[in-house]
Amino acid sequence: MGPHRTVQSITKADLQNFASKRLSETHHGEPIQPDTVRKELVTFRMLWNWGVQEGLLVGVSPTKHVALPLTDEKPPFMTTREVRAIVARGGLSEPEERRLWDSVYLDTAEVRGALEHARGNARYPFIYPMLLFVAHTSARRSEMVRSLIEDVDFRSRTVLLREKKKSRTKATTYRRVDMSPLLYQVMQEWIESHPGGQHTFCQLRGYRQVTPLTVWQAQHHLKQTMAKSKWDFVTGFHVFRHSFASNLAGAGVDQRVIDEFMGHQTEEMRRRYRHLFPAQRRAAIESVFGAGADNDPELRAS
Repeated sequence: MGPHRTVQSITKADLQNFASKRLSETHHGEPIQPDTVRKELVTFRMLWNWGVQEGLLVGVSPTKHVALPLTDEKPPFMTTREVRAIVARGGLSEPEERRLWDSVYLDTAEVRGALEHARGNARYPFIYPMLLFVAHTSARRSEMVRSLIEDVDFRSRTVLLREKKKSRTKATTYRRVDMSPLLYQVMQEWIESHPGGQHTFCQLRGYRQVTPLTVWQAQHHLKQTMAKSKWDFVTGFHVFRHSFASNLAGAGVDQRVIDEFMGHQTEEMRRRYRHLFPAQRRAAIESVFGAGADNDPELRAS
């Protein structure tokens, strides 16, 4: 809209035009999604409402009734075998294939395999501990790069994860995840040889200059490590996070425990892996329609 446009003069038509232009743009080769534009409009509305409270603006935010295309709910998490079978049938566009691969999760054996590949092929010593840290704690990429050495508590065998955006009243919140035996061992070895600085994961720049990782550097190292291997579809840390939740669900771990480990979870996210609670789902159906119901004399009489 230009740097000299006054906020008060912005109309619904202006924002509708903004939304249309944003939806025609791409980011890192991917089209901007309606959910992204919706969040941007929400941010604008919050700023507008703040301006009204401060006496800088008047009236209702023009974001009301700005039309955005409907979006499909993301598909449930699927195994690599399920995704490969769907892709092999053919007829999918490249974006449709990417959408499927974005929903893949690794079973426990595949998680071990991907991590073993990283251990044997990582160019830098921090990469394997970094990936194991994410895979065994469900840390988001941003939480991993924010992690400090003091957050790894070997005495209690837990990792403290620093969350952002979970609370409207606090800049940072925390959750704790118990360390697996492997994570405990690898983190001890990594911290013993740590190059310095406060952050758990860092890299050397030049002569003994230690800098913390950025999210984009972490992403680059992940993709570089997995490239040209059977794990090249693991292009984002979210795959390990999906796998963490899905494997816990498949093992029948209580939903509340998964929520506590994963942090802030929406109902939409829960639905993506709820189908992986097979025993609980089957028990619910059989409690109503199972063999026990057939033996009920009142039901037989009816």
